[in-house]
Amino acid sequence: MMNAANFSRHIRFPLNTLTTINAARLQHVSSGGVFEIGHLWDGFRDLLELMRKWSKARGVPWAVVWCREVAKTGAHHPGEHWHIGHHLPAKHHLDFASQVGRWTDEEFSPNHHLDLSRGQVAFSVHDAWNITKAVRGGGGPEGISAYLGKAEPNRITLYGKTKRNPDKISLKNIGGNGRVEGQRHGISREIHRSAQRAVGFIGPYSKPQGRLHFASFE
Repeated sequence: MMNAANFSRHIRFPLNTLTTINAARLQHVSSGGVFEIGHLWDGFRDLLELMRKWSKARGVPWAVVWCREVAKTGAHHPGEHWHIGHHLPAKHHLDFASQVGRWTDEEFSPNHHLDLSRGQVAFSVHDAWNITKAVRGGGGPEGISAYLGKAEPNRITLYGKTKRNPDKISLKNIGGNGRVEGQRHGISREIHRSAQRAVGFIGPYSKPQGRLHFASFE
């Protein structure tokens, strides 16, 4: 996933937007849109396809990495939530936010422009989803991918010894590793390993054998 992020920068369609959706909450309140399907994995795939078609219709390349996480009871936002890192030019920000409101059946806050924090694009009226953009010094595409990798354990046990997880680039972000039904992580074909190989791209996070860090995310 880290190499996919770096590759998005290489092809000049960097991952510069992070869309986060509290799926469990929206399902709990019987929200419409993609949540009418019932099963969250089906709902997520439906949302991802809607986003892909929306982007393609506007000439925006579908450069995307994503993950589904589950926070424990007692967390600020417990239950399953989705993180989608994608390429989105600034001119489409508000149009996209309006569309996310329709897809999730929860519109963005009418006063969002008064309450936005640094890097925030929009958030919903009941804080069930929010959209942030890359900011200077924020880590760029690789920072987004590292954040999506926070559910990976910081330390692993191998051959009876506990050591730092070599496939986790950042140890700062943790949590969200509860069980999900269906796929947990994904990368769009436009920036996946096969697309990287097709142009001879060797990412900075590649291992000497040619395997990628965060291989379990792909």
